[in-house]
Amino acid sequence: MRIMTPVCIILVATALCGCTSSRVSQLRQEIKDADSRREAAERDLAGQKEIEQTLRREKQALTEDGAVVRREARSFVKAQMQVLRDFSENKAILDYVGGELIPREHGGGKTLLLVDLQNPLPSTGILLGGKLLANDKTDVSFCILRPQGKNLVVVWMSELTAIPKTGISVVTFNTPVTAEKGDLIGLYSPADVQVPFSRGTGDTRTLEGPIKVGQVVPVEALNQDGSRMYSFGVAGFLE
Repeated sequence: MRIMTPVCIILVATALCGCTSSRVSQLRQEIKDADSRREAAERDLAGQKEIEQTLRREKQALTEDGAVVRREARSFVKAQMQVLRDFSENKAILDYVGGELIPREHGGGKTLLLVDLQNPLPSTGILLGGKLLANDKTDVSFCILRPQGKNLVVVWMSELTAIPKTGISVVTFNTPVTAEKGDLIGLYSPADVQVPFSRGTGDTRTLEGPIKVGQVVPVEALNQDGSRMYSFGVAGFLE
């Protein structure tokens, strides 16, 4: 058996020490690189958190600004609607389309849509309100119907409005309504119809409800019980 000489032992030990030192250096470098990556990740995370907080503040500011704008817009619209309400109550200023608001001999009916075929809108315009003469308190909704071939489409309905007393009542729409030339006006009452009518004049026809926006009404489906004219109409600015 060969015995290693002291010189060989020293050489082997030196080689082993060199390998160990090299591995330690490599491990130190790997740890240093891992620390660098961790620090970079922490910086990125901190940056993302800062961006998130900024976006939250911006969103909150936009929400608050939007709420302020909406409040101001509502206040402005309310003020303008008061002006429009004053206009709608002045018959001399606004154009009126519909039946004359006079007492009439006949009445009756329940849950009916009244469609005035005799008085289509003569031009495009902005409708601000409606008027009617009632024999008793009732609930009504003004409507706009648009001819499409042999059908009529309910393109708009006002909110249901309580008419508290007999006589002439003026209803101001929540917002001005754009109507087109040829559109027909209607009046829907979900209960007893308290608007009077005359026979032998006009061409107002009826349809049993309920009625909703978007509903298609065939003209032939409208009931016609002789010539009728009802005491209701709309007011606004026509071109």
